[in-house]
Amino acid sequence: GTGFSLDTSSNNYFTGLLKTGNISTSNCSVTGGTLPGLVDTTCANNGTSDAALTTGITHAASFVGKVTSDLANTSDTNGTATYPASTNGFNWVGFDNAYRGWGVDGSAFPNADNQLQWTAGTGRIWDWSLANGDTGDADNPVLQNVLNVRLTGNATNTIEHAWVGTAVDQAACTALVPGSVWNAQDDCRSTYLRNASEILSDTIGNDNGLCETDETCLFTPNIGSYQGHGTLVSAGTFTDGDTITGVILMKYSTNGY
Repeated sequence: GTGFSLDTSSNNYFTGLLKTGNISTSNCSVTGGTLPGLVDTTCANNGTSDAALTTGITHAASFVGKVTSDLANTSDTNGTATYPASTNGFNWVGFDNAYRGWGVDGSAFPNADNQLQWTAGTGRIWDWSLANGDTGDADNPVLQNVLNVRLTGNATNTIEHAWVGTAVDQAACTALVPGSVWNAQDDCRSTYLRNASEILSDTIGNDNGLCETDETCLFTPNIGSYQGHGTLVSAGTFTDGDTITGVILMKYSTNGY
């Protein structure tokens, strides 16, 4: 199952998709705090939250998982290895993609014997890229291609976030969070596009990771770190709105394995 806890956390806002497993009363453990954003046990929205809740999901088919080949790694045989007596010369970091790493082999995923640090016996290269054919959300995908592309910069497609910190003018906001705007109410705010992230180090924008006006951004169709692979291609023509303008939206040519 999949659940989470909030311990004395206040003034939270949950939006978009919220997916939990089937752990009886433990899907959401919310203790303490003012306006924590969710209701204890039920995961219902609290305060200003407007999340769309799904329960009973399973990640059993969400990830590529165990691999049987890795051309970049020099230490595996068909994806496995025996824990080395010495780490000298063992390849811990070279893999076919950035979502791979060594872990305990164990039985079929998901199982408790897949967990904990690999310190003895047989290890396996695991790939945490998303897999095609995931039906763990009532025959629908849990993580892959579950978020919609937002091609208009209007209020429906954007979020305004107020940052915690001391600021008295625009210069202070720029120092606190690049790209944020002083709103004359003693805080700094950033308005950004949903389901997208700024493409960093492209000499465009402020490199704060949020998809804001006049930036080139990556459409993020998946829940989680993996957002596709391959070359970057257009995600569609962006139309300026009343909250964000001038965005160029890209996506990866391939999503999933």
